[in-house]
Amino acid sequence: MLDNYDEAMKYGQKALELSLALGEQVEVGMAQRVIAQVFAARKEFEEAREHILQAVDTIRNVGDPFELGRTLLVQAEIIIAANHKEQRTIRNAFDEAHRLFKKLKLDYWVAESDFKAGVFACQQGDLAGGFRKLSRAEKIFHILEETVRVRAVHKFLQSLSEQAVALSVSQENEFKVFGNLISSAELSDLKSSQLDEILQILLKKTGGDRAVIFSPDNENDPLLASLSLSPYQIKKFCESFQSLLGEEISRTKPTLNLDCRRDPFINGLLADIPDVVASIIVVPFKMTDGSTSFLYLDRLSTDNMLNPFGQNELNFAVGFSDLIAFKWAEIQKNKLLEDNRRLRDQLKQQAAFPNIITRNHEMLEILTQVRQIVNANISVTIQGETGSGKDLLAQAIHYNSNRRNKRFVSVNCAALPEPLLESELFGHRRGAFTGADRDKHGLFEEADGGTFFLDEIADMPLSIQAKILRVLEAQEIVRLGETQPRKIDVRIISATNKDLKEQMDAGLFRQDLYYRLSALNFRLPPLRERREDIPLLVAHFLENTGKQVDPEVMKYLMSYDWPGNIRELDNEVRKMVLLSGDGNTIRVDVLSPRIRGLKVTQGAESTAGDADIEFNESYSLYDYLAEREKRFIIKALREKKGVKKHAAALLNIPESTLRLKIKQYHIDLKRLNLS
Repeated sequence: MLDNYDEAMKYGQKALELSLALGEQVEVGMAQRVIAQVFAARKEFEEAREHILQAVDTIRNVGDPFELGRTLLVQAEIIIAANHKEQRTIRNAFDEAHRLFKKLKLDYWVAESDFKAGVFACQQGDLAGGFRKLSRAEKIFHILEETVRVRAVHKFLQSLSEQAVALSVSQENEFKVFGNLISSAELSDLKSSQLDEILQILLKKTGGDRAVIFSPDNENDPLLASLSLSPYQIKKFCESFQSLLGEEISRTKPTLNLDCRRDPFINGLLADIPDVVASIIVVPFKMTDGSTSFLYLDRLSTDNMLNPFGQNELNFAVGFSDLIAFKWAEIQKNKLLEDNRRLRDQLKQQAAFPNIITRNHEMLEILTQVRQIVNANISVTIQGETGSGKDLLAQAIHYNSNRRNKRFVSVNCAALPEPLLESELFGHRRGAFTGADRDKHGLFEEADGGTFFLDEIADMPLSIQAKILRVLEAQEIVRLGETQPRKIDVRIISATNKDLKEQMDAGLFRQDLYYRLSALNFRLPPLRERREDIPLLVAHFLENTGKQVDPEVMKYLMSYDWPGNIRELDNEVRKMVLLSGDGNTIRVDVLSPRIRGLKVTQGAESTAGDADIEFNESYSLYDYLAEREKRFIIKALREKKGVKKHAAALLNIPESTLRLKIKQYHIDLKRLNLS
């Protein structure tokens, strides 16, 4: 019927004529139903509606409950397709069909009517009612082993998830507006609460059972949860969550999974907890340092039934993640202050600039000049590529100056939006904007008597640049919502990875501010221009690890250009330490492929024998490639003694992908020679 409507209509009309001639009323109704479906497929809904009503009346008069139920389902589908606003008629048709099939004990059709009614309810916004029907349908289909229909339920839930995610990140999400999120009383509680208490507010608002904040880049404290977790459970969650990123869980947009009951990976996130996870929400959010953290929420399943999150809960979680980011930034700021105090105490007992490791001639000249100006009040600009150590030089200037006993405050100008940056820098008066329920000191006031470090100043909005110029010229600031200036005494050190003169010429940076900042300018050379420092830095990063690098590894490290500079070198050394296992020497096989710069030639010797391969119906290109892939995986597993994480790193694939391949190729680790 889908391919040839005219042919289908001809057979439907013929069937109707024969049924009328024979006086078989059930067949008459069924023929009318087929004709109605053809009209609906041709978008001729008035004719379709007329014939389906005739079909319902005909079969109802005959009293055949099975065919009446099927015809009622078709009637509902036709009215839905015609976009008629007859919701009561549609619901009544679904309900009557469900009752008829249930009375006949036809489980498949009971589930089918629930499925169709559930889809309609969800499309009309009745998610709670729709999910109840879908849950009943999915359960029956699963018992009957109707895998196609089970997949149909899951496919619809997936489409709902995608629609919900798109809406949650759009401007239609009212909870993305700060004032719509929570009441003023709750906002006051939020500001004074600890982060674990804030998670309870989130669970209460969304009806969630458990909440976790995961920060992959925070090595010391990566996890905060609403429930008590053991060190093993924390480690297991971090490893499992990382393996799902980019696969089941998006790195860049919210994830809504409406049905996780049979997902072993989701249910394995929290180890040794037997509860069945029904539904999850995961929201990635940016931190002030530019890193990404993740908010994880779940609901548990009772009696193995669907218990999904809805659109409102997803919208709320997306909006709430911004508030969590602000609170988390506050906590990290306090930790940073503590770290700064500890560093300051250490620097008092050590020689000048102990945190800057170098024997490069250009760097040593810079440090000589820095010693001469540490106590001057002149502003300093540090220019250099990302990861080259601009923040370390700024700290060295402060902690070796006569301002060392006062605050060193650091702000990344590129990490905060303009309204928030202005409030953070200069403070605000109560009532200056929505949510400003008290007077607040700005960071410039907190740095009074000390040093203020403006990182990535080239990305500062022009409107705030004018206020920074006022700080430099008059040593005063004005809080948001006030007109009276306040006197401060701060030394400004700025840093940028861009050419400020080029930014000025392009109209992106104020000329007057440029000339005030460029009075004393230090350019930090990138690591590729100070290769003699690489062995010193590697030795520093390896301190207290008990490891050393093989000379061949050092050759590669010395020849690589390090576009990420010292930060990239630090991360590479950390990774090598992890992958090297229990050995004391770090060897070439744990180096990242980009650093080795090797072309893949390992299989070149064996290609000569491949000329004898004959491809046929039973042995295709895919079989050949799978065979080669399996051999490479086995080789990596043997080299890494069966440790999947290390083997995955050697193959340069995610560990989760390796686990799937092991299962796909039926690789039995117990039978491999791993000794």
